[in-house]
Amino acid sequence: MPNIVEVAKQAGGFSTLLKAAEVAGLVDTLSTGGPF
Repeated sequence: MPNIVEVAKQAGGFSTLLKAAEVAGLVDTLSTGGPF
């Protein structure tokens, strides 16, 4: 099952969200199974 980061990348319409997660240092956290 893909994580939320993978789904956002595949969907293609979430570049701002992905950039914000990157700047905030949350990509690694959001790439795990959670909980968040």
